Amino acid sequence: ATLLKDAPYDKYLDYLFHGEEVLIAARLWTRGYTLVTPRQNVVSHTYGGREKNVYGDGIDVDVARRSEARVRWLLDATLDEDNEDDIDLNEVNELGMGFERPIQDYLEFAGLGGMSERVFQTRCQQRYDQ
Repeated sequence: ATLLKDAPYDKYLDYLFHGEEVLIAARLWTRGYTLVTPRQNVVSHTYGGREKNVYGDGIDVDVARRSEARVRWLLDATLDEDNEDDIDLNEVNELGMGFERPIQDYLEFAGLGGMSERVFQTRCQQRYDQ
């Protein structure tokens, strides 16, 4: 429960799905938490097997895009030009990154260095193509 006090859920991230785990880990890391992982997978999550994608049903696409723009901003990733004006910075000091370690150190630690060139550029767009 302490980590939920140290890094509470960001109420400005409605409909966020992809990127939530990376963001939570980054927020904890920048607040001084040390993250460890087993050498072998001990749990998994299967996304297949459904006739219909449950996550995308009934979401507000504009709200989801704004949430993802906030995540990209928090993770210091490059923003799509379409999203630059959509960033909601309300309570970003309280709900964003901590101040004990820089976000770039986490991205390197997690193997996500250079993320702005590799991640979030096309995948988010693909989910919303109609």
